[in-house]
Amino acid sequence: MSAKPSNKSLSVDISSARKFAFFILQEYDSGKFASDTINKYIGISNLNTKDRKLAAELALNSIRHIGPLDEMISIYSSGKTKIQNPIRNILRMGFYQLKYMEKIPEFAAVNESVELAKEFFGKKPAGFVNAILRNYLRDPKKLSDWESKLDIIPQIAYRNSHPQWLIRRWLKFYSLRDVELLCSFNNIKAHLVLNINTSKISPSDFCELLDKNNIDYEKSPLHQNCVRLDSHNQVESLPGFAEGFFFVQDETPVLLIDKLDIFPGATILDACAAPGGKTSYAAQLTGKSGIITAIDVNESRLKLLENNISRLELKNITMKTCDSTNKSTLRNTLNRCEFDFIILDVPCSNTGVLRKRIEARWRLREHDFSRLSFIQKEMLTNISDFLKPEGKLLYSTCSIDPQENENVISDFLRDNPGFKLEEQYLFFPKSLQYSDGGFGAVIKRTGKNSDY
Repeated sequence: MSAKPSNKSLSVDISSARKFAFFILQEYDSGKFASDTINKYIGISNLNTKDRKLAAELALNSIRHIGPLDEMISIYSSGKTKIQNPIRNILRMGFYQLKYMEKIPEFAAVNESVELAKEFFGKKPAGFVNAILRNYLRDPKKLSDWESKLDIIPQIAYRNSHPQWLIRRWLKFYSLRDVELLCSFNNIKAHLVLNINTSKISPSDFCELLDKNNIDYEKSPLHQNCVRLDSHNQVESLPGFAEGFFFVQDETPVLLIDKLDIFPGATILDACAAPGGKTSYAAQLTGKSGIITAIDVNESRLKLLENNISRLELKNITMKTCDSTNKSTLRNTLNRCEFDFIILDVPCSNTGVLRKRIEARWRLREHDFSRLSFIQKEMLTNISDFLKPEGKLLYSTCSIDPQENENVISDFLRDNPGFKLEEQYLFFPKSLQYSDGGFGAVIKRTGKNSDY
């Protein structure tokens, strides 16, 4: 039976949870980020809160589990039929509901998938979807028998929905037990972490505000300024958003910025500033007398930063568009200034935040680590020129990979004897008590800039 859909065009249809989820998956296939699609269209949908949550869960977790879901599609279609992506996405959602969502009855998961295929592509593709999903229901043992024959790495990859090459890479640096815990952590729904803007409200008063509005939360076990909420909460609708009482930021960057010991009145450069969490927290620490320069290569993302600091009513922040990989552009933009502190949160593989950035595990390629580490080292070398003698620089990533972390730092220190490493930290997530994964190194300048 052919799995080829009809030529009927796919328009934006967000009239039901499953149609919306299907549309998100189609956008993912075109290279877009699922969270961006959700944020763009969720506000104009007519879905109630329950259906919005269902749409997000179906789409995000079908992407998160694409690896095992595609294995199931291959096994129960005998791998003989070329399946077009739109039909594959319907099957992914169907198999996700059957395998991972106990609250969805089997007949509903199958019937809704069939109806979705029928509405968009006609009876023949709908019959194909029906046959594949019912093959699984008739013979689930076929899947367990296939899984039992897997070697250890393919088995970890299948059970935890990670690429095999990435697991092999991690096993070069970490124990098998830690890799299994990491993979499991990456499939846990992430909290929405709020960093309280203490320049406007105290943590205790903000928690009291959440209590008054019946918002479920927990105080962060890692930082006194942070609270954790269910990730399905819409940020803009939370009490205190319009007043600038908080901004979204995981505990890891907060803990790392604390390591700089920023003092009131300090001059600070945030070298990859957008969308503004690090800038906002640094502004709180340096106070009204501090001066912060925030630069980013992406002008549209700087607009997010501008909106953020305006809402938070933070002062003494200057924003500039600048490419930190271009030394001459940096000098022209920063006018050869020197800063007490520099925050450099570089572009990276995101291997420490795979539970939040669900596309990353499937879009990442092994050669990306070499490409990224070259850019990271270039940025660190260029930005370090603007640190005052005795000033401190925080180099940070959302990665747990040594090639982007310890190796970049050791190479930089080898080539730049006027700097020394004070401390470095690896956040390796293993359970819900942990924050996102990431790395930070505090580097101190011990010599003068010979170019000045």
